[in-house]
Amino acid sequence: MSHAGPLSEDELGRTIGLIVVPGTIDAVRVPGSRRRPGMDVAARVSAEEMAGTVRRLATLPNLTVLPGPERLSHELSPDDWFVLARRIQDVLERDQVDGVVLTHGTNNLEEIAFFLSLTVSSPKPVVVTGAMLPWNAAATDGPANLIDAVLVAASNASRSMGVVIAFGRDIFAPRNATKVSTHAPSAFAAPGAGALGSVVDDFGVRYTGMARAPGASPLRFDLATVKVLPRVDVVSSYVGADGAMIDACVAAGASGLVTAAGGGGVTTALETEALGRAVAAGVIVCQASRVRGGLVRPTEERQDRGLVAAGNLSPWKARILLMLALTQTRDVDLIRRYFANS
Repeated sequence: MSHAGPLSEDELGRTIGLIVVPGTIDAVRVPGSRRRPGMDVAARVSAEEMAGTVRRLATLPNLTVLPGPERLSHELSPDDWFVLARRIQDVLERDQVDGVVLTHGTNNLEEIAFFLSLTVSSPKPVVVTGAMLPWNAAATDGPANLIDAVLVAASNASRSMGVVIAFGRDIFAPRNATKVSTHAPSAFAAPGAGALGSVVDDFGVRYTGMARAPGASPLRFDLATVKVLPRVDVVSSYVGADGAMIDACVAAGASGLVTAAGGGGVTTALETEALGRAVAAGVIVCQASRVRGGLVRPTEERQDRGLVAAGNLSPWKARILLMLALTQTRDVDLIRRYFANS
């Protein structure tokens, strides 16, 4: 167990970069809004105002605002993720900051965090956070989550922990974290794995588990030579599903497909036929499950059919890993090793 108490003078002297990707945390509650919880897409708190608010609420390291996208987080594309990852890598390598905090909408927060964990390599912390209520709402969680994220990013205990999620006072590894509630302040959990640590009341950062250090991971994808991220689609399986969606994705130019299938990755007979056609067309197919717990195993049948097993990755995270794997290779056996080592 590693433990850091209140930030030391050295930690308080660090500079943390703040990137705000529009989401609930920087939203403003607008009276009369037809959206819940009363937000308006255009009503936003600036990153500078957010930084100023948390400075007034707590003793924090230096905060410097870094440019981020203007579109809402759930409207970003993989190409936007690509730009964000390279920007974060660049500021960390140039020693412009000692760590980065990225705020993001909670709908896809676990996805951007997982993507960054596979593409940003630095001993300096990268912390992703968000909020369930707008910045100006009563009992808003945004300022508290942002303060915790900055503390985690500045803490010596976070060095070489890779990318982490700080939310609701807990710290999670992106691979295991998922959103588990549409309204609760503690909206994230890591079922089956638990939190890596927490931010305690005296502003200490405590880790009870170990995240894999980025330098030790065999799954670090260097984006320096990557020009574009390939299209990978997710197709959900359900009772009566045929192969129409699978065929449509192939026709649209998908390089990879992930099935959000039942149980241990089971698809209907017509979907199975369509997946066979996709594999024959050169599409890399990965089978994942809609079920939160358990594995999709690399069975002999999947091996024979040319399919990749997602293990315990969710369909959305399997999509991210497959998308990145396809920037390096189309060799199914090598891609299977990426999944086995994730």
